[in-house]
Amino acid sequence: MMDRKTLLTWLKASEIAGKRAFLRTLAADWLASWPDDREVILQLARMEVGEGRNETAAQRIRHAIELDPEDPEAYDLFLRGWEAMQALGPSATARAIRLFEQAIERDPRFARAYAYLALLRGFNFDLGWASGPQDTFERAMALAREAVALDPGDALPHRVLGHVHR
Repeated sequence: MMDRKTLLTWLKASEIAGKRAFLRTLAADWLASWPDDREVILQLARMEVGEGRNETAAQRIRHAIELDPEDPEAYDLFLRGWEAMQALGPSATARAIRLFEQAIERDPRFARAYAYLALLRGFNFDLGWASGPQDTFERAMALAREAVALDPGDALPHRVLGHVHR
């Protein structure tokens, strides 16, 4: 069986043409042994959303929420923000930003919510959707740095910081 780090890396790069069925099989094998691995569950759900398998993804996301009952409302807001973010347009981005901000209000240590909020603030800056580009850029950088500080072991905040900083 593949190690967890390699599996997560492959799942995060699920855009690899023709490899999704193979990755789904690897993830299913992993989850047969470790059914409560929330990160693998969420990466698999992300891949399924990309394939249009929304109901299957929703079931996985509900299971992931059940695994982290500390603040399910913050996590629900985060997932709704992530879903809104997939549409990528000015109104969808504004909705996702509001949802990520609400998730952070509920759980100020939610590194991934900070990371995605920083990413969207960076998109606003890059795409000219912001009312104050410099303020939005500065805010995006501050949010990305906060995400890294909150969870330095998670690659996502580092990737977002690099994207925003470029």
